[in-house]
Amino acid sequence: MSTEDAELEAAIVKHMNYCDELGLNRVYDIGVMFDRREVEGAELINYAYIYSKAERKKKLPYHLKEKGRYLTHYDYGYDREDENLHKVLDFAREKGYKVGEYFYEDVMIDDLSVKSYDEHIVKLSIKLL
Repeated sequence: MSTEDAELEAAIVKHMNYCDELGLNRVYDIGVMFDRREVEGAELINYAYIYSKAERKKKLPYHLKEKGRYLTHYDYGYDREDENLHKVLDFAREKGYKVGEYFYEDVMIDDLSVKSYDEHIVKLSIKLL
């Protein structure tokens, strides 16, 4: 396991423990957010936040993913994550689209459905403004 993978794994465990502390015990969907400004200025990109889809409860901190249109890209595996982030931004620029602040990355098909890590299907999206 690479250092980057180990750091992400530790961050996910920390996130899951935090969800448990908040009483969000049925949090299964975990995604990551990337800051668009970092993507624009870097070749190697780190996630900005880890998130889970959950019901909104009073007095809990949350980030609300806005309704609206999103530019979306699907791919297999994680090997081209940085490349795909840049590809989506380049496409948006070519088409003259203005985009939001964060990319959202969600795993659509994971270990429960396929045998190999490379067969995971990953959805990458960013809000169109």
